[in-house]
Amino acid sequence: MSKHRIGLVATGGIARSHIRSYRLVLAERAEVVAACDPNPETLHRFCDTYGIAARYATAKEMIGSGGVDVIAVLTPPVVRREVLLPAFEAGVHVLVEKPFTESLADAVEFVQRAENAGVQLAVNQNMRFLPEIDALRAVLAEGWMGRVHLCAHDHFQRRTTVDGWRAREERLEIAIFSIHILDRLRWLLGVKPLAVSAVTRAGTPPLVEGDLPRGEMFTQLTVQFEGGAVGTMISSWLSRGLPECRIRVDGDGGSLLAVKPSWAAPTVALSIFREGCEPEERTVTVESASLRSYGRSMGALLDAIESGEPAVNSGRDNLHTMEIVDGAYLSAARGGALVRVADLLDSAGQTG
Repeated sequence: MSKHRIGLVATGGIARSHIRSYRLVLAERAEVVAACDPNPETLHRFCDTYGIAARYATAKEMIGSGGVDVIAVLTPPVVRREVLLPAFEAGVHVLVEKPFTESLADAVEFVQRAENAGVQLAVNQNMRFLPEIDALRAVLAEGWMGRVHLCAHDHFQRRTTVDGWRAREERLEIAIFSIHILDRLRWLLGVKPLAVSAVTRAGTPPLVEGDLPRGEMFTQLTVQFEGGAVGTMISSWLSRGLPECRIRVDGDGGSLLAVKPSWAAPTVALSIFREGCEPEERTVTVESASLRSYGRSMGALLDAIESGEPAVNSGRDNLHTMEIVDGAYLSAARGGALVRVADLLDSAGQTG
């Protein structure tokens, strides 16, 4: 089987992580053969660095060249439409960076258009593919936890300088970072969200360095899931010190705890308590796990292309993450009031 031909849409900072990871994880399956960026200096510097010959000013030109089968869309979310629709029309498969879109309604539309075109569409929720999630899912798959009633996922970091397009976004912390945490809650619980309540806070001096961004930098939320499970999250960019990434899962049969200094740390401390047994401590280390996660995310899309089945990180699956995101922003705007997902779906023209 010939290699999948990948084109990168935008060649800014995140593109370096994608191409390095693809070459590390997917070297036998895929090759980045083209890239596009409206900034010629950025485009040529990137392509010269990584040896990419086919270079285009726009995604439409690159897609129309017929030289790519798959694109990775690495642009800000405001330009999704002008990239995704030509790809769907050309039958080109798509991995799109998170956030998938600027709204749930747009996400619903793009999923329907991709499905109508017979195109595989996936979202780069790459933090699903990190060792703590692999380890927790493996334990949950053993079945002895029984009914899970709580998944609490917190992340504390000092991220007090916000540059580039992100500094101008009204949707910031949730859309840029904790969207990953929300997706991981879903991935661990395996059920749909029903309702969301959230509180957000902006950054203020002296915590924030330089110009103040427009969007939130702290989020606390609660998600009610089908079957009675509750997911909770605190995600702060304003922590002065003691960074931490923590996931706790409580079920009828026991408790799980995964802790590491940050999402990108290669080593996680895993604590396992099974009712009637002695607690177990494990240390899991996967070198370059954060870099590899981008390739694993693209690999899930390639699996879908080859099998004809939806990707585990498909656009349709990501609608449930977008439900939580839109619900969180609406709840925060209402002072933390509960928002029902069913009401969001009605507004977005989608059911269940």
